[in-house]
Amino acid sequence: MRECRGWLEEITIADKAHGELSRAALAASGITLTIREIFSSKGFEEAEIQLRDGRYLVLRTYNGGYVIALTKPNPNLGLIRLTFRKYLPNGDGL
Repeated sequence: MRECRGWLEEITIADKAHGELSRAALAASGITLTIREIFSSKGFEEAEIQLRDGRYLVLRTYNGGYVIALTKPNPNLGLIRLTFRKYLPNGDGL
């Protein structure tokens, strides 16, 4: 993720198929269920949650799991979105 030019503090891939679910992945699963229930939606491909300190939690579906990234404060979200879309295939709409 070099193309994010230092805007990411941490990034992880949580894969349900291999049982590698972290607390962040469980939170992403909870967000998915909430979106489905409240909005009668089929889920999401991408979500961004702004934290009080100016950082963002960026979630993207990926191969049956999630890519979960924590940004630095006040990031260039457009650059992060473009990089994720370029290098990560479309998710499965979890």
